[in-house]
Amino acid sequence: MSFRPDQSVVTSTAVNLRAAPGYLGATAPPVLTVMPKGAACTVTGAATLADGLTWWPVRVTLAD
Repeated sequence: MSFRPDQSVVTSTAVNLRAAPGYLGATAPPVLTVMPKGAACTVTGAATLADGLTWWPVRVTLAD
């Protein structure tokens, strides 16, 4: 799967939004929120490979 910067995307399942790529180890980046299925976000840059997965930087608007 490939995305481009400024592309709008929607989650197809609930996903963890993390502060940085990665999820393994004692210093795994924290989960900022869990985005529900159908949540919209915008890709902001190129993908990064970490912990065997592809991570995309995104911008989201979260409710208070």
